[in-house]
Amino acid sequence: MFSVDQKKQIAEAVEKTLLSFNHPEVPTEKPSFKLHVDGKESWSFADIEPNWIYNDNNKPGLTLFNEIQAAQKKEEAPETIDNKERLPFPCNECYLAEGCPFDKIKNVGCWRFKTATVS
Repeated sequence: MFSVDQKKQIAEAVEKTLLSFNHPEVPTEKPSFKLHVDGKESWSFADIEPNWIYNDNNKPGLTLFNEIQAAQKKEEAPETIDNKERLPFPCNECYLAEGCPFDKIKNVGCWRFKTATVS
């Protein structure tokens, strides 16, 4: 649940809120937290941690379905994800090939398989 960008926004807001309390037991910078959000379905959830824990060697996990949902809300999609360019759709290479939601978004292609065969 939530795209990587949405999780970053939530983590930033949580960190800012924690620091704003100036509580004596909370670090004055880089507070550590783990936020678990349950979705309305039993399989839907999000685990959110501070943005500062991620770096080039430790990147947040990306879930294609969540990125698609976020893009549909914006009616656009990012040009690249993890430096992978989008392909023209449909690519027929992934489990989303039939009924791929990319065809519902304007000017979008799949970034999951950079070398996929385009049909």
